[in-house]
Amino acid sequence: TSPAGPIDPWLSILSVVSVNDNRPICVMANLSMHYFGGSGFSADYYGDVASVLEARFSQDKGQSDPDFVGIMSQGTSGDLHWMDYSKPQKNINRQQYAADVADRVIRACKTIEHRSDLPLAMAETRLKIQRRTPSRQRLEWARPINAARLGKPPKNQQEVYAQQAQWIQSNPSTQVVLQVVRIGELGLTAIPNEVYGITGLKLKRQSPLQGTFNLELANGATGYIPPPEQHRLGGYTTWPARTAGLAESAEPLIVETLLGLLETVSKRKRRSLKTWQSAYSEALTKQDPIAYWRLEDMDSTRVEDAVGNHHAHYKGAVALFLPGPSGAGL
Repeated sequence: TSPAGPIDPWLSILSVVSVNDNRPICVMANLSMHYFGGSGFSADYYGDVASVLEARFSQDKGQSDPDFVGIMSQGTSGDLHWMDYSKPQKNINRQQYAADVADRVIRACKTIEHRSDLPLAMAETRLKIQRRTPSRQRLEWARPINAARLGKPPKNQQEVYAQQAQWIQSNPSTQVVLQVVRIGELGLTAIPNEVYGITGLKLKRQSPLQGTFNLELANGATGYIPPPEQHRLGGYTTWPARTAGLAESAEPLIVETLLGLLETVSKRKRRSLKTWQSAYSEALTKQDPIAYWRLEDMDSTRVEDAVGNHHAHYKGAVALFLPGPSGAGL
């Protein structure tokens, strides 16, 4: 019906070449976009982009290079897709989309200045996170449905979630592996969840390194991890199951832990969230308001008063960090 969160629009690239002859060894791209979609099992557009990169780099050299590796990785995109659902669907297939992404990667690669003196560092931690266990009433609802299946796989939505209620009751917690890699002024975060675009933006905007990109579904797949406010909005990504069963506090815990790991590998403090200024905000601030709620918060713990006098609280369901109106003077 409408956007429920912001997009992360950045296409990030890591390029590795030979120190002797500048021969391309690997190009790794990262984009916060869900899989394109198609029938059957496949590497989807990620595999297509990787194949195009390998073919194009070999073509530029005039020969095939079996040692070159092209990689397309998935960024924080649990709630993001290439298609704008408010507009008519584009007539584009997966291969066309992948070719467009690969073209952008190749153009950007031509502007990269490679260096051989970059410091390397890596940090990892493992968190035990609780799942949202079912209530007594939900277990009573699920019990006869599970019993009627007689051990057969579930065949509809009701049977799936009845089965999942019983499974979560038997598996009330899980281990989440979080990693950070530093390559010079680039940080890579690895998260074993399908996290939302706003989660990736929190990490990118506060990282102490100049550039950061996130890899989701890394080292496991513990399901969707919506930020707390999304649980109040609802949607299937919040329904308790293996695919979305972690506690509501999991997202802020993961963000805080990864920012701490970025501080460890960079040996610097994280950046504070920047307040964006415009002609409108500057003019309003000069009026010496009693309070000024800009509504650009990235978490729902409170509504920040830019003046600092009257911080407030959100009540009910909210969608955070969406674009505001545009117009003259903004």
